[in-house]
Amino acid sequence: MTTRSQSNLIVPPNIEAKRFGAPQAIMLVHSFSQSHEWYGDYTGFASLLQTEVAVDRIVDVGDRGGVQLNLGWVCGDAKYLTV
Repeated sequence: MTTRSQSNLIVPPNIEAKRFGAPQAIMLVHSFSQSHEWYGDYTGFASLLQTEVAVDRIVDVGDRGGVQLNLGWVCGDAKYLTV
């Protein structure tokens, strides 16, 4: 079985960017969780890409499959959680 280097991991935003001829892609998580629920999963994913991430920050991951990839986790304002 052939394995791919983690630094060469291609993720869905890259696939879609290539499909549309875009040189850049972003995977943005817009979370309304005030306790940052699931943030650990996001950081785990980022570590597969050998990237350190932070809340409310967009980071450059580098070239992945010919597309410049960025990751971001942003938090929505709590005032929008109530009606």
